[in-house]
Amino acid sequence: MSETKFTPGPWAPEGPNVYVSNYELASCHDRCEQGDPRRAEANARLIAAAPDLYITLDVLNRNGGLGSKIHEEIERVLAQARGES
Repeated sequence: MSETKFTPGPWAPEGPNVYVSNYELASCHDRCEQGDPRRAEANARLIAAAPDLYITLDVLNRNGGLGSKIHEEIERVLAQARGES
């Protein structure tokens, strides 16, 4: 498995923004639903959860026991996150 290149977490959502150690990593702007700020904040929360989601999938994939189809899908998603697909 390849090493990740993304900024390690934790990533913290604050309104529509995502921060890492007091630095803005991302800012979510919703151009749908007439700029509904709730959607932008939900996007920021999802983005902020990305490092933990990656780690969880990686652990599940390495520990086995989920069936080969699920492991194939997990590996596909992890490779996508690493920029390998």
